[in-house]
Amino acid sequence: MRVGFDEEAVPDYVARLKLDGRVVAVVGAGRGIGRQTCHALAQAGARVACVDKDMHYARKVADEVDGRPFRADVREEAAVAGLFDAIDRSFGRLDGVSTSLGRLTVGCSPNSMPRFSGGRSNLISSRPFTSPVSPPGEWRKAAAALSS
Repeated sequence: MRVGFDEEAVPDYVARLKLDGRVVAVVGAGRGIGRQTCHALAQAGARVACVDKDMHYARKVADEVDGRPFRADVREEAAVAGLFDAIDRSFGRLDGVSTSLGRLTVGCSPNSMPRFSGGRSNLISSRPFTSPVSPPGEWRKAAAALSS
């Protein structure tokens, strides 16, 4: 099989990396990878919701990146639902969620995750995502449900 020259238009890839005006919640924002993720997203133009179970750390990082601090224990379903509502009220939108928590157990099912601006759910994760309503190891299904 012979393949010809690719005639497809080349998009502006750098523009696609820019997050100007988008709101991203970073869960575990208070330290380590979460803090660095907040800085990376802010440098890319995102408005950052810094989420941590310790409000002191959430506030410190939010101050560093001109973001907004939120306190939540994401192992609790009510806390997760309240968190996303609070972020949406504060920013007027929520475009994505980033987590670097080790083996994150989010306190809600994939179907109850918020639908972000544009109608899609966006989970950016460097660790497996699980839900307490799903058996362990089903994070791939959960992530697939979030991106559908």
